[in-house]
Amino acid sequence: MDNKDNERLERGRLKYLEYIKKAKEKRSKGTYKTKLIISGSFIEEYIYQNEIILGRKAVRRKKRKNKPKEEQTEMRSGALRRTRMTIMRLVNSNPDFITFLTLTFDENKFENKKDITEFEKCNYLFMTFIQRLKYNFLGIKYLAVPEFQGDYYFRTNIKKEFGGAIHYHLLLNQIVDTKKIEKVWRHGFVKINKIKSINNVGLYVSKYLSKESFNRKYFGKKKFFYSRNLNRPQEFKGQECEEMLMGYSPPPEKVYEKEFSNKYRGEVMVNIYQIK
Repeated sequence: MDNKDNERLERGRLKYLEYIKKAKEKRSKGTYKTKLIISGSFIEEYIYQNEIILGRKAVRRKKRKNKPKEEQTEMRSGALRRTRMTIMRLVNSNPDFITFLTLTFDENKFENKKDITEFEKCNYLFMTFIQRLKYNFLGIKYLAVPEFQGDYYFRTNIKKEFGGAIHYHLLLNQIVDTKKIEKVWRHGFVKINKIKSINNVGLYVSKYLSKESFNRKYFGKKKFFYSRNLNRPQEFKGQECEEMLMGYSPPPEKVYEKEFSNKYRGEVMVNIYQIK
């Protein structure tokens, strides 16, 4: 091998090293170890041990039949926890909610009592109510959680003929009249409470999302509903997180902290702050 060949190989090696260096720099710009979620006056800070690559699509796992019961329980409990957090963030992002409304079905208005236990039929009746609600109350904002009653009577543990009835809990940004809402609802009874008497509204509403909501027969069904005009939580990742936290004056107060292990993210530190 002559000198020209050596020079050519050296140029190729240097070019390859430069390519690797640029690729690493590009990759480092596309990763983060810190995430902030801001919803109203609350800030959630997540600090991950392992770097997370921006834009990486989650790998779809193959569905397995007959999963172990413990794995099914863990999956449902994780789904329940995530859904509750989503509800709490939406509620915190919309502090103008002032009314808590409960809608129940009057079984005497239904020839077939089974109708008020079937999720699809109840949701259809609920969504037609929402259309009438928006027509009668202009600018209305809502967040609704269906409550799934158990299939067994609490005291006797006897199974109900058609399973538990469904009813709906709603947050509204307007004060509403009981008689008017009953006319708009049409299917049963209503109960109205003012939000001022409720502490931690997001937690109060999300508690109605029970484990029964994640029963196998409800797989793939919507667990809560909300209007398009709600304010949404804001999310920040990487370096901008520190800039956001430093930008508050006075600095937000830490109200909660927790550390746990995650299979993919390693050790995770969670800090929750409240803006003063």
